[in-house]
Amino acid sequence: MTEENNPNENGLNENGLRKKLLQRLEVEVGLPLIPKSAKELERNFNGSEILLSYFPVREVKELKIDGNVIDLEKVILLEDEGTIHLPHDYSADVVYVEYTYGLPPESFLPILDLMEEYELDSDWKKDVSSVKEINVSVSYDTSLSKGATIQKMIADLSNRYSCLVRMI
Repeated sequence: MTEENNPNENGLNENGLRKKLLQRLEVEVGLPLIPKSAKELERNFNGSEILLSYFPVREVKELKIDGNVIDLEKVILLEDEGTIHLPHDYSADVVYVEYTYGLPPESFLPILDLMEEYELDSDWKKDVSSVKEINVSVSYDTSLSKGATIQKMIADLSNRYSCLVRMI
């Protein structure tokens, strides 16, 4: 099994700040945001379902069973689970799959945009929960802050994929 980075496939116009935020978001979510390629080889295959090592799957580029190319129009791909359902049972010596995986841009670009907006915000109140001058105290609802919104969006995205459990 091999793995490669494909940094330009996501169509992001990355400046320095955005690139750093993208890397930070990828670490926090725990899944690749920039698509990566993988090649897998399974020996002594019996069945109609292929479980891929990495997900979510963006695209299956090639599928071969015992050297015969399988028409990708005839298989069902469950992207979020990383599962390929074949049209019927196979008993094969070798199954080869080449694919790309990573989160689809529409799932993380809104978060990345909000993170960039937050970083560029120079308002002194952006991280303040309360202000006190002499005898007057003003409290802000931090649950509605941009930072809290970003953290909730990241947690929601991360949780979407963390609950997938495979039984092998």
